Amino acid sequence: MTSHRFVGLLGALAAIWLIQSAPSRAQEPSAAAIALGRQIVEVKGGIGLFDTIIDGVLAHHRQVLTQVNPNIDGDLTIIIPQLRALYAPRLPQVHAEIGRAYALQFTEPELRQILAFYQTPLGKKLIEAEPKAIDEATKRVDAWATKFADEVMTKLRDELKKKGHSL
Repeated sequence: MTSHRFVGLLGALAAIWLIQSAPSRAQEPSAAAIALGRQIVEVKGGIGLFDTIIDGVLAHHRQVLTQVNPNIDGDLTIIIPQLRALYAPRLPQVHAEIGRAYALQFTEPELRQILAFYQTPLGKKLIEAEPKAIDEATKRVDAWATKFADEVMTKLRDELKKKGHSL
């Protein structure tokens, strides 16, 4: 997985988490706040990860329908592209929901500051380098966990031997 795709994936996962965990608010965020939230995810490379949602829904329903009746697959081959074209203009609604998720978590001034940071040289470096740092951290933690697991197994065996068990 490339660094940009990994950052995008992280952004997508964060957006999903934000959507699901957003507290109910009496007041809907402003259009400007929603736009800022969307821009943040876009700058981080995550907005495009949601662009396959329409195709994913169509593919899912195609699979469901062909399981019920395999004979309709030929007709679906014609209908699915028509529906794809019909529903493609709805993609900005998905992007707005992503922005809304951020706007529910941060104030408009905070969103401006976050976006401004990601547009600085350090923010751009963070976007570029964070996936590499996460990859490196994962490798290091895996190596540590392997070494630790070996140490624990040795200790457990030693303690069990002291109790008279043979392994």
